[in-house]
Amino acid sequence: GINKNIIEPVITIQYNENKLFINIVDEKNSTGFYDIIDIFGRTIKPSSIVYPGKHQIEFSNVNSGYYFVRFNYDGKTIVKKFFVN
Repeated sequence: GINKNIIEPVITIQYNENKLFINIVDEKNSTGFYDIIDIFGRTIKPSSIVYPGKHQIEFSNVNSGYYFVRFNYDGKTIVKKFFVN
C-alpha cells in the first residue's frame, strides 16, 4: 500500500517589504541542498546546504522573471517555480 506517513519538506514563497523569501521546512530531519536557477537553467544561487528544521533564503536584487528553487534530499528532488516582479 501507500505509506501516508511520509513527510516531505515544504517549500513556500513569501514576499515582505520588496524582498522575496524562500522557506524550506523539513520536519523529517534530513539534510539537503538547494540551488536557485532561472528559466534558462542558469544557476542564480549556487548549491547550499540545508540542515534539518526551518531554513529561510533571502532572494533579492534579481531581474524580474520566473525562477526555480530545487531542493535535493535523501535522493529525491523537489522543484518549486516562482515569479519575481
